Amino acid sequence: MIPRHHPSALKHRSFCPPAVAPGPSARWLVIALCVLCLSAPSLAQADEDKELRAAAAARKAEKLMAQGKTVEACTKLQESLDLDPITSSALDLAQCHEKAGKLASAHAAYKRAAELAKKARSFARLNKARQKIARLKFRLARLTIRIDAKAKGLVVTLDGKPVVIGGGGLRNLPVDAGEHVIVAKAPGRVQHEHRFTIKNGQRRPERVPQLAIDDKPKTKATKAAPKTTPAEPKRAPETPDDDDADSGDGGGRLVVQASFLGGLGYGNVSEGSLDELSGKPYSLRTSEDGELLASCGDSGTIPGAGTCTASLSSALHGAVGGELLVAYALVPRLHLGARAWGMKTFAKGFAILGGPTASFRVAGPAWIGASFMLGAQEYGTTVTALSGSVPGELAVYNPSGTIDIPLSELTTTKTIVKTGLLYGGAIHISAAIFGSAPEVLWSASMPHWLLDGAVHAGVDIALLKVEGGLSLFVPAHVGYRFY
Repeated sequence: MIPRHHPSALKHRSFCPPAVAPGPSARWLVIALCVLCLSAPSLAQADEDKELRAAAAARKAEKLMAQGKTVEACTKLQESLDLDPITSSALDLAQCHEKAGKLASAHAAYKRAAELAKKARSFARLNKARQKIARLKFRLARLTIRIDAKAKGLVVTLDGKPVVIGGGGLRNLPVDAGEHVIVAKAPGRVQHEHRFTIKNGQRRPERVPQLAIDDKPKTKATKAAPKTTPAEPKRAPETPDDDDADSGDGGGRLVVQASFLGGLGYGNVSEGSLDELSGKPYSLRTSEDGELLASCGDSGTIPGAGTCTASLSSALHGAVGGELLVAYALVPRLHLGARAWGMKTFAKGFAILGGPTASFRVAGPAWIGASFMLGAQEYGTTVTALSGSVPGELAVYNPSGTIDIPLSELTTTKTIVKTGLLYGGAIHISAAIFGSAPEVLWSASMPHWLLDGAVHAGVDIALLKVEGGLSLFVPAHVGYRFY
């Protein structure tokens, strides 16, 4: 027993109000303060007991893990997390589930760890949890349950857990790989039970059919059946997370993607003007035996003459460069923003394109997008023919409407096409080939925006109109999308 004047006794006594004679109006306040000072130590003791039990469960889990008893270790880690919800316990539980091959349970535990880390402002652990969430996302087994059954009092369970049947079922529910059971029952109906097995990464549809009417007569039981303890149901995430805000494509965020482009370009500008033709003479027939000399670029001396045109061949060329996408995720699977391309074309030339864009995640890691693009281009091609214009009054003597100019007038038939304004559309098809930043990029000191993303790869097709022809680009791209 603690002596009356022991410092600790004095410490506890000091919490209580002094023994004064309170008035009637203050009596209830004094009673409340006394109750508070008496209950505070017991509440603190309860919290301390929980922390000690959580630590003991974690130590037991560590021993079980060393013995190779992973499932039992996960149970103890869950107990530790329930008693004392801290980030390190959630991360340990997630890693345990991952080692046991229960990826959906691991994914849910990593999400819990991210919530706890964010609340504790532990950004290194938050980055680690989000990286793991994104990496597991596309490896999860997902179950879609369509419920056709319509009956009063219908109850549908998955592994013993009730399924919310609003909207006709569940879509893309993450589940652990292995065997599962769906049970549907309703008063006056025959119970439906279906067992199935699913693998990690698999998408599986299941259907709960209409329940048949149970027309068997009910007999009164004469003897109560012995009570049995049901087996613990398999742990499964409670809600589907088709659009996982913490795993690399969350809504309400700025999205930036930088990519390398490499592929083919095709230019089909059929004709244009050449600076080298300026001043080149060509002959116009003015009668059956008369000629008049016109000059390219000089339309003042002979009105209607002097406009010289080069016919150009189409050209297929290589193109390499980069892409920048800046968008906003309105919802997790829809990004709206702007996209820009800059490419070097071979052997000579370049292309600069850009415009508004939209990207939509179709399913799993697959994305499709579309852009309206404007820009300009230069590329190398070959001159196939030269011609000069003919005034209308001389068309009777020059029936073709133009005068051919010999290619020998040029130093070389190789030239560069400089297009005017290009305008058209592009389609973008891609997939997240890595669910998170590669391991080589990870560091606890790196900012969250660098880690919370995905490596995307795909192909683009851009078809653009220009005065006198078309341009086509088909580049592949590999890039990193930051969130």
